[in-house]
Amino acid sequence: MRAATLLLLFIFMTSSAQEQAELSVYFDSGSHSLSLQESEKIKSFFTSDTISINNIAVSGYCDDIGNGADNLLLSEKRAATVSEYILSLTDSAGLEQSGKGELPLTPSANADHQRELHRKTVINVSYSIKPKTAVVVSPPKDEVDHYIGYKELTEPLAEGDKLILRRLQFISSTTTFESPEIAESELNEFVDYLKRNPQTRFEIQGHVCCITKSFFDARDIYTGKNNLSAARAKRIYDYFIEKGIAASRMTYQGFGRKFPREGVQERMNKRVEIIITQI
Repeated sequence: MRAATLLLLFIFMTSSAQEQAELSVYFDSGSHSLSLQESEKIKSFFTSDTISINNIAVSGYCDDIGNGADNLLLSEKRAATVSEYILSLTDSAGLEQSGKGELPLTPSANADHQRELHRKTVINVSYSIKPKTAVVVSPPKDEVDHYIGYKELTEPLAEGDKLILRRLQFISSTTTFESPEIAESELNEFVDYLKRNPQTRFEIQGHVCCITKSFFDARDIYTGKNNLSAARAKRIYDYFIEKGIAASRMTYQGFGRKFPREGVQERMNKRVEIIITQI
């Protein structure tokens, strides 16, 4: 793939009657990861303070290399990756995503070049131009406390207290830790606390981001089930069992996006919380 010219193509279609934009995001062969350059270019559009996003449709595609089932899954992963990144930048309830599978080759054109153009996700955006308003100065990001209302293990805990796994991040649409070393370091802090306090019982609650109200939960791209928040909670449950925490001390469940957090970016709704049920 000619990375310098094909990483991201913007095709803007605008008119006085209808404001729309079409963005085509290109991927390397077999990949569903966004490069830094792609992320920055998407960010430049969706963080513009001159437009208001109305609706977003994200469609993933693949080239014809491989079998149809694998290509459909890869196209869904590409759409999910782009959708999650967009929703980390803008709170849009009107986002739809889908994987379209592979695009066929046209016999009259260069096959390799076509395949480069087929490894993509197309973002169709409907938006409005914002009227000019007074500038509101927000506090610097490093002064904003994103964890108001959550307890820490270093504090005295009581029944009903809520903790959050702050350093735990999952790879998009999976139960796989983004950084196993960082995630397990934090989880082991909880394991140590629970072993020091054997009377403590708790519930593990999974939450997801970046889905519309028409879905209760997000899809786990590896199992195909729409139970990602519960699956992530069970991932933590299983980890604690592996480390010697008795199953009788804990329960788990997933809430999808039923309880989004207020005042945070959409991506921060993707989280796992620990609720103390007995001390």
